[in-house]
Amino acid sequence: MMRRTVILGLAVLLSGCQTSHLFEKDVVVDNATFMQLWGVYNHCRTAQDLDTMTSDANRLEQAVQNTPSVKDLAPVPRPIERFVADPVNRLSVDLKAMTASCRLYAGQSALAAGRNDIATDMFRAVIAENSEPTYGYYVAQAKAGMQEVEFRLQLASARPAPKKS
Repeated sequence: MMRRTVILGLAVLLSGCQTSHLFEKDVVVDNATFMQLWGVYNHCRTAQDLDTMTSDANRLEQAVQNTPSVKDLAPVPRPIERFVADPVNRLSVDLKAMTASCRLYAGQSALAAGRNDIATDMFRAVIAENSEPTYGYYVAQAKAGMQEVEFRLQLASARPAPKKS
């Protein structure tokens, strides 16, 4: 009798776990949202204006910040928290990668336009926001961009001042 009660209790417990919501807030990434973000990314990659590129990169970063992670899950006991993976990205592309790519493009465009301040901001953001090994390519590109900025600044400071007539 005791055994049946335990089995029945476990069955009720397990069925309850299957019907509960995993997320405190419902996060729905539908096709329209994806297409909007893809449009922002493409707009960033084709823009000619640095302010537009920067704005697009910030919009993509905001979308990254709104993407759920393990912290958004219902409470999980600390001993098993490290075994719980982030929710699967339901998009066809990685928003963090799109954001990093957009920032790199804006940084390279800023370098070409002689805007070292914007280039530095973009490259630093890529480095700061992408510490995971998955994004190593973007970080390496951003570090190379930072080296280019530093080189240009050194060149500019080494040039003799123009003579006044």
